[in-house]
Amino acid sequence: MDVVAKATARIRPTSFRRACDRAWVASRAEVPRTKSVAAYDARLFNGATLQDITDRPRFTFMATNLQTGSGWRFAKDYAA
Repeated sequence: MDVVAKATARIRPTSFRRACDRAWVASRAEVPRTKSVAAYDARLFNGATLQDITDRPRFTFMATNLQTGSGWRFAKDYAA
């Protein structure tokens, strides 16, 4: 089983929701950004990076800047 499948298989919706709630509260409490990043990594990603995703199927992610509305697509091998 690949890294992404293992990570998503062990995340239950309630634990994911709690992790997101904690991260949101932490970000609102003026906790340094590095602590929030470390919490997400420890609870959700376990050190996995974009390069750990399998080549097939191909995943493309989309992020949006909420201030400008501009989109940013990225995948394992490109960012546009």
